[in-house]
Amino acid sequence: MDHKEFFLKHWQKEAPATRKVIGRIPEDRSDYRADPKARSAREIAWLMVHEESALVEGLERGTFEWIELPVPAAVSEIVARYDRQHDD
Repeated sequence: MDHKEFFLKHWQKEAPATRKVIGRIPEDRSDYRADPKARSAREIAWLMVHEESALVEGLERGTFEWIELPVPAAVSEIVARYDRQHDD
């Protein structure tokens, strides 16, 4: 198994767990913060999804660039984005 096969195997294996975690954040509690200085649950979910997208784009281009994007208003939007981008 080469590095690419190894990566893709684990990429696919972890996707359902990641989606499950993000999808289980209750909409009415998505602004929960474990600490007043911490990101909210929705912000953390968005960070996970956005980081994955940035990783893929960086691997394809051979260079990484972080562009801060606004956090979607609903967890359902984050889950939908994850579903679209992960399979692509």
